Amino acid sequence: MGAENERRRKHRDRDGRDVRLNSDRIWSERRRATAQVHVQPTRKRDSHQKTHDIRDDYVARTNCRFTLYRVDRGRLALALARAHGCANMSVFFRAAYLLGFKPWDSGVPPPELVAVVEGPDSLAPARSLDLGCGTGTNSIYMAQHGWEATGVDFVPRAIKVAKRKAAAAGASPRLLVGDVTRLPELGIGTGYGLLLDLGCFHSIPDERRDDYVRGATSVAAAGATMLIFGFVRGEKPTRVGPRGFSDGEVTQRFAVGWQMMSETKGGPMFGASASWYRLRRS
Repeated sequence: MGAENERRRKHRDRDGRDVRLNSDRIWSERRRATAQVHVQPTRKRDSHQKTHDIRDDYVARTNCRFTLYRVDRGRLALALARAHGCANMSVFFRAAYLLGFKPWDSGVPPPELVAVVEGPDSLAPARSLDLGCGTGTNSIYMAQHGWEATGVDFVPRAIKVAKRKAAAAGASPRLLVGDVTRLPELGIGTGYGLLLDLGCFHSIPDERRDDYVRGATSVAAAGATMLIFGFVRGEKPTRVGPRGFSDGEVTQRFAVGWQMMSETKGGPMFGASASWYRLRRS
């Protein structure tokens, strides 16, 4: 009897109440309290604050997505390092789309593309080619603005998602699974007036980059514009992520048939320097 009384005493608080009866309530309160700590209050904004700059919106969305993926950054870094050591990054990108790890997919077109499509010096709609189109955000955007848009990506899952997004948006870009280093073999035709590369070229192994350039050159119309975004290698090449460009590499590889119009260096993104390049087909 003494042992039983001692066991009961251990489960009671100072007022003699059985704490086991309140365990569910206690944990519910703790969960609510924890959630309240992390919930940020919604602040009212005036009409001026509601008008966001396109660039700020794009950068904010991209950085936000990257921050969310940093929760398990140890495993992600390991996966990136292993992919970086492969002959190419196809394994990484296929796994990334399978697992839903795609911080580069902001869901909004970059301001550099918006300027070309909608800005004061916008180009007249023609044929456009999105190289490494991913889930089709930019291909859909261009199709919605009167361009005869084509998007190419070598990850079937990404193209599947892109087609679903296009149908939901009521847009009809042509979306193909294919290797951007073998464009002439894809049967996409020629005469493209706008080519976009948002982080594709800088992921291609060095030994295949000239094939990419030759293919892009062969499908571009005379006077075509090409926009390229990529990371720039530092003094110590990163061991994870895309290999990036060396200084002057884009100008050098596109020396035949293209003219470098501008190179705009941006701030650090994902811990690396980045640049936008605008070229014109001669």
